[in-house]
Amino acid sequence: MLFSDTAVLDLVNACNEDLRLGAACGRTYPMGKKINPIVWYQIFEYAKDFWMIKSAQNVIGSVMCCPGCFSLYRASAINDVVGKYSEPTTRAGDVFTKDTGEDRWMCTLMMMKGWKLRYSTYAVNSTYCPDSISEFIKQRRRWILSDFANSFLVFRNLPRLMRSNGCFSFMYALYLVQLFIIVIFSPGTTVVMLTVGVELLTGAPYHVTTPVMAMIFVLYGLTCCLLSPEVQVRVTKFSIIVLGISMAAVVIGAGAYVLIDMIKSIQLGGLSLMEHYLLLALTGSLIYAALMHPKECYILVYGIVYLFYFPAMYMLLPLYALCNIVDQSWGTRDNQKPKVPKLICFPRIRRKKQKKAKDPGSCENLSEDPAAVSQEIKSLSPEEESFWTRLVVQLIGKNVNLGLSMEDLAKGLRNLRFRVVVAVMVLNLLWVIGLSFFYLWSFKSGSQISAYGILNGVLYAFSFFIQIVGMTVYRVQDGVHRLGKKIYGTEKPYYVRSADER
Repeated sequence: MLFSDTAVLDLVNACNEDLRLGAACGRTYPMGKKINPIVWYQIFEYAKDFWMIKSAQNVIGSVMCCPGCFSLYRASAINDVVGKYSEPTTRAGDVFTKDTGEDRWMCTLMMMKGWKLRYSTYAVNSTYCPDSISEFIKQRRRWILSDFANSFLVFRNLPRLMRSNGCFSFMYALYLVQLFIIVIFSPGTTVVMLTVGVELLTGAPYHVTTPVMAMIFVLYGLTCCLLSPEVQVRVTKFSIIVLGISMAAVVIGAGAYVLIDMIKSIQLGGLSLMEHYLLLALTGSLIYAALMHPKECYILVYGIVYLFYFPAMYMLLPLYALCNIVDQSWGTRDNQKPKVPKLICFPRIRRKKQKKAKDPGSCENLSEDPAAVSQEIKSLSPEEESFWTRLVVQLIGKNVNLGLSMEDLAKGLRNLRFRVVVAVMVLNLLWVIGLSFFYLWSFKSGSQISAYGILNGVLYAFSFFIQIVGMTVYRVQDGVHRLGKKIYGTEKPYYVRSADER
């Protein structure tokens, strides 16, 4: 992970300017040890989310999550939530809020206590991201489950949040509800989008391809529930490639179809409102977002890879995550082995002419063996001994209530998996049937403004409109604010002054 001192000071100043802020996060750039398409996908995904989602949330409400990789938390805000945050797991579903996404869980608790969270685009930092498909799949399993659980928690507590947190206006609550609905129905929407594209590209009947695609969706879910994790990953990799190629062909075909239709409409006397023009609106919104961040316009090139992985992210991986909620491994850190830290040794001042000699008490001679290290530790003071004794008795001792046992947790997760997977599959199959009805009915009626297009517009247009407007307001507002500080100067807080400035 890389960041500069100016990035830290930017977050400090943000929290100092608004005492309502419980936390602030910066603009994170993912980087991989290897350069490959999965890293390119994450570069575009991070940029899109920071450009549009977090910028808009800054203006219309509160940022939903300050990521653990680079965020600044106010101590008083942590003190408000640490009691609830440290409670043991008492239900199987708690692991997805408390264990698999601890940063999102803390931010959710802060918002429930009335704190606001903020994003700063100038607090630039970078972090390593998965650079292999297997590692990426495991990481997203954890992220998707955490996002589902915390989004449901926010959705369930919206009335309380609107009463206790001034950032949660009616418009922001409506925006969050719509995003929650989009996430729940994203697999079914992706199925319909692919089959409509296949019909436009190849002429294959929609009423034939849609049941086939829905059956593949169900079979993939059964595969993830019944087979071993290794087989699941192999099947997922193969499915990603197949659906990615299909998505690429659909995008090319749909793009050509839209251009031809636009040319014909212009020749006939003007453009008419058609539902497939939503594709142009979505593409235009991403281009506009990049133009609002001119230094990052080059990231648009990675959008081609994003389209390839689109079906995997919105159809395969959500189902993969739900089918593997019994797997509580971290995913990206399981192969790392802990190292025994050496004792801290302060540098010793030596004369220049003195020869370097190994000191038997120096850090270089300390063994990494725990037994050897423990011999070097001196006896603790009474205060330190009292602290560690209380810690063992109250928090980490064998008699401390750590929540559900592993057996009870595994049993609860298996029961939860059955209910959640069945519910998500049934809801998405019903959603596919509903979208198919509107699409086929509109196609037969021959109307230019179809019910299918109106439904998609209502589902997606509001959130995209909010994001575009919010991003624009944030960029202008933040730019004017920083320009004013640069022109007129600002009194820096005392704790960031140098000794000469005091």
